[in-house]
Amino acid sequence: MSKEDWKDYLVTVGGIEFRPVSMGTLTLLYNIQSPLVVGGEVEPLDFCVFAWMHAAPIMEVFAAVKSGTYIKKSVLWGAEVPPVVFASYIPDTIAALADDLSKVFIEESSGYIPFPVPSLHRQSWLVRVWNFITRLFQRG
Repeated sequence: MSKEDWKDYLVTVGGIEFRPVSMGTLTLLYNIQSPLVVGGEVEPLDFCVFAWMHAAPIMEVFAAVKSGTYIKKSVLWGAEVPPVVFASYIPDTIAALADDLSKVFIEESSGYIPFPVPSLHRQSWLVRVWNFITRLFQRG
């Protein structure tokens, strides 16, 4: 899918265009065991990787995940992004992601088995992430 195909779905925050969360990026986040998808202790780096995955060229993201350089690339990208961009983009996107995933239903007869996202369906996970985001951006 080209950038032109995404144009109606892009969100621009602070001059940075973010693609919507997709099954592809969810799969990548699952493969790197991001606590935003699989649950666990969330750290600022997790938000940086998440945002970078949705702003960087998609082929760069795939290559970086495959080669294991996604942390370096996301931190270098994030070093040039003002904190207000994260504060504006992350909370709404994570809340929408949790809402979308809570509505997903795949019939067993379809032959598709969704990857496990156990903590996204628990309110406690969303509350923990929301509290972390709030604390993180109140400091700045």
